[in-house]
Amino acid sequence: MNKGENLNIRLHDFTASGITKTLERAFKTKSKTDCLESKIALSGSSSISIFNFSDGVNMIKLKIKTNQNLQIFFDYYEAPPLILMVIKRGKLVKQNPSQSTIYKSATQSIILDKRQSLDKWKFTKKFEGMLILIDRKKYNHKIACYFSYLPNYIAELFKNTNNKTCFTHQTNLIFPVTEAFESINNDNTSDIVRCNIIEGNTLEIMAFIIQRYKAIINRPHKQNYKISNLDIQNIQKAREYINQNFTKNIDELTIDKLAQLAVMNTNKFKIAYNEIYSETVRQSIIRLKLSKAKKLLINNNKSISEIAIEVGYNNTSYFSKVFKKKLNIHPKDYFKEVSKKLSSINANTLVGTQLNTAS
Repeated sequence: MNKGENLNIRLHDFTASGITKTLERAFKTKSKTDCLESKIALSGSSSISIFNFSDGVNMIKLKIKTNQNLQIFFDYYEAPPLILMVIKRGKLVKQNPSQSTIYKSATQSIILDKRQSLDKWKFTKKFEGMLILIDRKKYNHKIACYFSYLPNYIAELFKNTNNKTCFTHQTNLIFPVTEAFESINNDNTSDIVRCNIIEGNTLEIMAFIIQRYKAIINRPHKQNYKISNLDIQNIQKAREYINQNFTKNIDELTIDKLAQLAVMNTNKFKIAYNEIYSETVRQSIIRLKLSKAKKLLINNNKSISEIAIEVGYNNTSYFSKVFKKKLNIHPKDYFKEVSKKLSSINANTLVGTQLNTAS
């Protein structure tokens, strides 16, 4: 392909394997696959990674720096996936016969397109971000029990697989999404630890984007909440302190102490922190504790009581209670569940490879 030409890709299979095969053909290269992850190395520093997680969740991480214009045509001849998108750098223009939408740098979005439509996504020549594609028919088996508790506007995004209208919601990137995205970018682990970190951060990004959408719908008057640049800098100092000290007992990380670090009164600090990060201080601390606990449970021979103490819980029973409440699984069963999931994915990948070879 000559310099400056468009590279057009037509995508209709939104599974990780389908996306990988399509991109391999388009870029005339082979991917390197390691269990859940397929990597496509492009010229220069450009790369695309495709991840296959459980329950119909697939993620594409793009880092593009090229002289070509990348255009992906999303062919929705079946039920379109629900797409959550993070753009760190660059932008894209999304076009269909009825409208054109620009998705800008430093934004996060929820996108749901019409069934039996063809959309063109045109990326800038320098682009970095991710697309999380959720096969709603598969994912709904996991979350069906929550539909009665979800607001209708959230439940319909997942339930209505015959949607005849487009939906898009775009907001500025919130800090938790940025942090999870950077955690994925900076991860240098391998094997089961890497897949757990990447999947965990991807699911957190999904949760934060949905949570932010709910917050805006429920509190529309808060959308333009004014926080000064100095406030943000000071709250980031408190956030850095949390990140460095979250393994302490949760009672030691008091709102009073964190508000003092942020140079503001406790009420303003709580409101501003929640507005910036879309979670409370306590939610941040618990999330960090459990994230570290998951890594230790997978990559460590320590007992649950030792891990509980290491992440800042003096009471093992309370740690297990919080872990099960937040993750819907007991710590002692977590490693078994992850191992079982990986074994199932590996077996399916092996069968697919054998079938492709035979054909």
